[in-house]
Amino acid sequence: MPNKRYNKGRSFEYLARQELEADGFFVIRSAGSKGPIDLVAIDVNQTKLIQIKSTTKKFSNEYFKGDIQKLEDLKRGINYSCRIEFWIRRNKKWNKTIVME
Repeated sequence: MPNKRYNKGRSFEYLARQELEADGFFVIRSAGSKGPIDLVAIDVNQTKLIQIKSTTKKFSNEYFKGDIQKLEDLKRGINYSCRIEFWIRRNKKWNKTIVME
């Protein structure tokens, strides 16, 4: 049985997926992801690789420095055009950060 943190994270991934699909993206969710990417969103103009997090603490790039570093390292290994984003859910709102384009 999945734990409480997994269920919370999964629910935020579904919320993000719904938002992206409403904006016209085709979205693939990496279920049970332990890697740096939770969602891949594709439309005719762009591809987004997205990491989803939630926190009750005040957001800062410093707090998620290790996660952001993993995304930056990933982008260096990709040789096609995509945008890497870091979405944080706090107080029922998204804080969306573009890590690299």
